[in-house]
Amino acid sequence: MLKPLLFCLLFGLGQWSLAQTFKIDGRVQDTTNQLLLENASIVLLKGKDSTLVKFTRANANGNFSLAGLDSGAYILLLTYPGYADYVDMLTVNGNLNLGKLAMITKAVALQNVIVRGSPIRMRGDTLAYVADSFKVREGATVEDLLRKLPGIQVNSKGEITAQGEKVQKVLVDGEEFFGDDPTMATKNLQSSIVKEVQVFDRKSEQATFTGVDDGEKTKTINLKLKDEAQRGYFGKVNLAGGMPKNYNAEAMVNKFTKQKKISVFGLASNVNNAGLEWSDETNYGGGMSTQVNDDGGVSMWMTGDNIDYNNNNFNEGLPTAINIGGQFSNKWREDKEKLNGSYRFRQQGTQGGSNAVTQFVLPDTQYVNRENTDFRTQRFLNRANATYDFKIDSTQSLFISANGSYGKSELNGNFIGEALSPKGVAINQSTRQTTNTSFNSNINTNLLWRKKLKKKGRTISTSINQTFNNSNGNGFLRNYNQFFSNGQLLSFDTTDQKKQNKNYEVGLETRVAYTEPVGKKGIVELNYELGFTDAENEQLSFDKENDKYESLNANFSNSFRYKTLSHNIGTAYRFTDKKYNFQIGGNLLSNQWEQRNLIKDSTINRNFTNFNGIVNFYYKIKQQTGVRLNYNVNTTNPTINQLQPLADNNNPLNIMIGNPNLKLRVNHRLSASYNQYQVLGGRSLWTNFSFTPITNDISTLDSVDAVGRRFTQFINVAGNYSLDGYVDYSQEIKAWDLSVNIGLNYDKNVRHNIVNSQANKVVSNRLTTSVGLNKSKEDKFDISVEAEFGYNHSTSSIRADITTQFWTFEPNISLGLELPWKIRLETNANYYIRQRTEVFANNNNVLLWTGRINKKIGKKQDIRIGLMVNDILNQNQGFNREISTNFISERTNIVLRRYAGLTFLWNFAKNGKPQEW
Repeated sequence: MLKPLLFCLLFGLGQWSLAQTFKIDGRVQDTTNQLLLENASIVLLKGKDSTLVKFTRANANGNFSLAGLDSGAYILLLTYPGYADYVDMLTVNGNLNLGKLAMITKAVALQNVIVRGSPIRMRGDTLAYVADSFKVREGATVEDLLRKLPGIQVNSKGEITAQGEKVQKVLVDGEEFFGDDPTMATKNLQSSIVKEVQVFDRKSEQATFTGVDDGEKTKTINLKLKDEAQRGYFGKVNLAGGMPKNYNAEAMVNKFTKQKKISVFGLASNVNNAGLEWSDETNYGGGMSTQVNDDGGVSMWMTGDNIDYNNNNFNEGLPTAINIGGQFSNKWREDKEKLNGSYRFRQQGTQGGSNAVTQFVLPDTQYVNRENTDFRTQRFLNRANATYDFKIDSTQSLFISANGSYGKSELNGNFIGEALSPKGVAINQSTRQTTNTSFNSNINTNLLWRKKLKKKGRTISTSINQTFNNSNGNGFLRNYNQFFSNGQLLSFDTTDQKKQNKNYEVGLETRVAYTEPVGKKGIVELNYELGFTDAENEQLSFDKENDKYESLNANFSNSFRYKTLSHNIGTAYRFTDKKYNFQIGGNLLSNQWEQRNLIKDSTINRNFTNFNGIVNFYYKIKQQTGVRLNYNVNTTNPTINQLQPLADNNNPLNIMIGNPNLKLRVNHRLSASYNQYQVLGGRSLWTNFSFTPITNDISTLDSVDAVGRRFTQFINVAGNYSLDGYVDYSQEIKAWDLSVNIGLNYDKNVRHNIVNSQANKVVSNRLTTSVGLNKSKEDKFDISVEAEFGYNHSTSSIRADITTQFWTFEPNISLGLELPWKIRLETNANYYIRQRTEVFANNNNVLLWTGRINKKIGKKQDIRIGLMVNDILNQNQGFNREISTNFISERTNIVLRRYAGLTFLWNFAKNGKPQEW
């Protein structure tokens, strides 16, 4: 009964301050000839942020009326062809009759004209949002602003999706901000300093220079700052502490000018505020292996520790983190030279545990695995990056970039598991302890020289890319397995091994491109690329004998060297017009592989020839409306871990085996998108659909014996593909001052593998629909209600009689109230409802409810002190449910639960204007 009452209470509070509405009447006429201006445009804008409130046109008598208005300050804008815009500031606290409003022809006067642009604009391939046109609460971060923008979603971890694609970079005034961590900008910069949010596919430096797409794209957001944010300094201090022994302390100071930007950041926390980024995991060390699952997902595991980091579980457990860093960028010689660099240090210790239930489906039977894991980790990482852009003269430039990292990881995991038959009879039982200490270092550099020749559009450019990765680690595997037949002990085995792994990879790639104009609107490119990689991976297992780990186990040891040499020659043509542009191009790719088994002293030489291609087309139907079609095909090499003929027994019940005969993976992707935005109606529509068939996809050959031991080898398969669609519709309802967002996502994956010598086809479908409502009243309240419903359905050909299906429902409500005496109350409730199944019968529904109350203090009212409570009902838990080729798994893990504390937040600025909350 408590949960429904809670939601009813929050909804009721959102309606407490609805007020009486008023109207504005008037007549539009010419000052010189006293003409009544029929069909003149009348636009009413919010006085504070210039957002559109009402729009109408004058009738045949020049009269107009705007009704349903709240009290407050407004901007009245009148426009008519051939006349100067009429602008007036109004204060509404009752009905207004403005009488005759005189407009002046441009021939008489061209002054005092205010130009109001669209809140959303399309500039070529860039979508731009005018930040002040979207209302956010005082003191909101960039992340809060992004949540308000049509076509952009931000999840609970701060991951951003724009027009259906994950955003990988966030720039500040076109420059990287603390390297490639998008959340550094979105979580720490205030929305009030942002002038415009730009969304685009960032091309490579070479493609940007030539104007011809080379297929390298990164979904990117650029935060264009206001002029006042580029003189002076600003930042924040955020402190919180309380029961039971929880703390969070973070600060950022920024000093920006037009040319120079300096930022310093620091954080110490034990409340999950400094979880690792995906890219950080690969840099901490530990010999991380990566596998592309046959259902399209990605699994990662640390060599020597057996802790699987799948999907969204990077931040599981109870972490204690320290995170510090600095950012510097500068421009000089009239922007002819640009330097950008940053450094970060991260240290994190984590203690946690998880419970998992997995249903395995085999051609003739099925069984259930139950697992309990606890682990401890200690890690640190140093990372630095820098870019330098030098315009040598008016025709040529040099771009240099470099990044590197050094990390250490210590892991200790304990595992207890059992496999049960459908009747609950034991098939096997296992206990395992793994430890691992590892180091990892890497450095990547890029050099690009660009030259414009005499003829416009004729250019030549060349790039050189270098990569180096090195890691080594040592650990121990201690395992005890028992196997049963009809509930009776059949056999047992033990493993006590020392694990030693070393691997390195060096790579060099150079590319030359030449462009030549064709006609007034076309350009053709010729390019050639030469690439070389040399990688070696040594993984050794030593059995314990006479209390020493000196006996090499040949079954689980291997040293493997993998060299590649590639030649890539291609051409592309691009045509650009005002209404449309298109590009077509292709590359012929030749690969030479040398695979050496250093222990067996054997070598395999292989050669491949493939074709990469790209076709792009964009048509601008009208302003703010366009359609885009894309097709591209590219190849992906197998990883050294997938090729190496090694049996990996870090989990003795699930042995992974490499395959040196794997072929290249060929990806085809056909996509279509449509976007539309109507400024006066406050309506937007974003759609994207794609179809991705894969040739020689990397999947698995699984063999599971009668006692539940699983042997998995990588193989190439045919027939895999994915289909996905995305629709996002937003509408502003002016009469109610309400914004509505509706989203629909559909994903279909078809995957093939082999299970116990039988071909298996898995078809997985997921449909997700969401709706969101946002309403705010200036200086009174803001309320947001969202709900997402998801349905999953999966079938497997080896067991057509078993269908996996379940639904999830996630409603969310957020409310902020401005109370007397500068007090603000904020509360948020997320309800996660997951359907139970026959196998997953536990109740994993969770209501996460947080609350915060704070008060403005200080001379500038730029400090907030308050009290917060996280997870008021003490229900939080980590949860993940995964569907793969022949199994479905549900995992719950330990996460931070209820805590309360005092809070202190200071947003400060000195840039020639008062700080805004």
